[in-house]
Amino acid sequence: MVIAILWIRYSDPPYTTDYKGEFVNSAGDKYKVEIIKSRDDPDHSHLDIRKDEFRYVSLYHLNYNKPKEALPQDIRFIDMSKNSYIAWIYQKDGSEMIIYPNVPYVLFYLDSEITDLNALDMCAINEIEQSNALDSLPDADIHKAKWENYFSRLKQEYEESTDTSSKEDSV
Repeated sequence: MVIAILWIRYSDPPYTTDYKGEFVNSAGDKYKVEIIKSRDDPDHSHLDIRKDEFRYVSLYHLNYNKPKEALPQDIRFIDMSKNSYIAWIYQKDGSEMIIYPNVPYVLFYLDSEITDLNALDMCAINEIEQSNALDSLPDADIHKAKWENYFSRLKQEYEESTDTSSKEDSV
């Protein structure tokens, strides 16, 4: 006769749902949002924003006292092609970001200093610009101009850094 003892240790999961609900943007589009809180590491807490089964993004490094404080002021998912989209997020503090969640996943914070630009960042910028997705931003005349200037600056910095590195390689 074999007696087996099963030892089950219950522990709290490392993540809990801090908020789950619906977010309606300024255009009336509805998104499902969920704030997942990490018990162990606050940097791993994140906000999942989902438009549908195929279009969603996650924001990490949330800093909030009440869960609804972590929600953005506005968000738009903008289709660029059949299988490609961006998410534009306008935070309550007035900061903006564009997430290019395609391959690769690229995140741009408007007017931030990026020191490690690479060819994949440039591909994302080129695809965003060529798709005319910026025309679909709310108050496009204002936001589009800001993003075009920012992307232009990033492209120039990237070109200068690749010119410098290619000159160093030839020495």
